[in-house]
Amino acid sequence: MKILCLHGMGTNSEKLCPSSEGYFAFYDPESPASVMSALGDLDDYVAQEGSFDGVIGFSQGAALAAMLIIRRQNSANGDSDNPFRFAVFICSAVPHREAALLRGMVELLDPAVDGQPVKLPTTNIIGGKDPHVRNGITLGHLCQARGKVVFDHRGGHDIPRHPKEITAEMAQAILDTVQKATFVQ
Repeated sequence: MKILCLHGMGTNSEKLCPSSEGYFAFYDPESPASVMSALGDLDDYVAQEGSFDGVIGFSQGAALAAMLIIRRQNSANGDSDNPFRFAVFICSAVPHREAALLRGMVELLDPAVDGQPVKLPTTNIIGGKDPHVRNGITLGHLCQARGKVVFDHRGGHDIPRHPKEITAEMAQAILDTVQKATFVQ
């Protein structure tokens, strides 16, 4: 199984935890040009290196993955071009609305306006003690109900490594999503 993993802001591909060695981010969330550049780079990367079975994104990486999924599912030619069979979003940021970015504006997707544009099986992992937990909940509401698993690891804005019971439950939630992607589609 080939899975693309996207880190969050303040981390990198070698270190999925905050780094004091430098500031890492895919994009500046307040700059439409920066977000569009990152989205274009990811789209190109997936086109060149795919096909991927799934994507796992943490924080900003989760939001970027969701934006690519939405872009590809709503391609200009009307064909749904899902770049992944499933997605795992961990402590996500809220994805930007691409149409607004193209007009030079920063707007975040809103389930009340945008519905459920992420149409593939997902695991949405949130941390109940995360100061940004509403962001992960919002992305969860942007995902289709069919095939969606929501798991609260009850921690902060991180990927839990312990206790073993929490990581086992989290792994089972992800496995459930992978199985749905394998057997439902």
